[in-house]
Amino acid sequence: MLPDAFFDFARADRSGLLTQPPTLQSAPLVFGERVSLLGYELVDDGKWGLTRWRSFWQTQTPLPADLHLWPFAVTPDGSLADDPSQRPAIATLWYPPGRWQPGELIVVETLPWYLPQTWAPAVGLFQGSTWADLQRRWRVQGAATLFEQDTWARLAAVRRVGRHLIPLADDPPAPANAPPIATWNTPAGTTWGDLRRVAGLPPTLSRQGITITLPLTLTWQLAAPAALDLNVFLHLRDAAGHNVAQADGQPVWFGPRPFSAWAPGQAGADRRNLEAPAALKAGVYTLLIGLYSPQTGQRLPLAAGGDEVVVGTIAVK
Repeated sequence: MLPDAFFDFARADRSGLLTQPPTLQSAPLVFGERVSLLGYELVDDGKWGLTRWRSFWQTQTPLPADLHLWPFAVTPDGSLADDPSQRPAIATLWYPPGRWQPGELIVVETLPWYLPQTWAPAVGLFQGSTWADLQRRWRVQGAATLFEQDTWARLAAVRRVGRHLIPLADDPPAPANAPPIATWNTPAGTTWGDLRRVAGLPPTLSRQGITITLPLTLTWQLAAPAALDLNVFLHLRDAAGHNVAQADGQPVWFGPRPFSAWAPGQAGADRRNLEAPAALKAGVYTLLIGLYSPQTGQRLPLAAGGDEVVVGTIAVK
């Protein structure tokens, strides 16, 4: 058995990691009604582009021996940028939550890593042997953006600009004084919401013999609370009317983001990657967008008529 003082490296007041007292949140995130995330900070080496992030935890009661902390990083399209499966945090290896003493302020720091240009820290807790088991994750309560039945929290996103990490707004602002690209109605005839913007669609594209991935960011604005979790369809169509690529599914923004969780009147982002085949022929292709029910396949009607809208074209050379 190691002496208790050995674990001082994980205690914020004794770790030596902190040159100044940690900045703690006024409203902590609470996991399983027992463990609190009191604050976090990003530690970035701008010269080399290496980033780590440290978080501060506390419990007021003893914790289960099989409880695990899962700090990770996600990108706008919901992809995983980093997680503890290959590079676990040192503090949780030597001093796991099951050994934390009530009242201690624990500091957990990830290993430095090359993260994408845009990413967000995220965190969850689970019991058992795998994070993939959704039923063994602890529920989160707090003000952060929550995902997958409130089993993990996404913290503030950042974007690298040169040697600096710049905070990224949770949602893009709606285009000022610009009419929506299209407005959809519910099957009952009431206004459902608008597509405000499509960003990332290039006017021309050169074939390079590999799969072409277009990262597109859609900006939506709901008129009223969404009773149904509709899917978005995004189709790239050739001159003959054939779909050559598509990206369908519920909205994603640093994690799954169903419309039922959106606040009406506030513009929200939806990121999806449209993958076009390498054998795409030269010509002009049309990008179309619409909405449909994943249960019935029925499309939502446009207020102006029809059920899909053209949002742009791409000339492939």
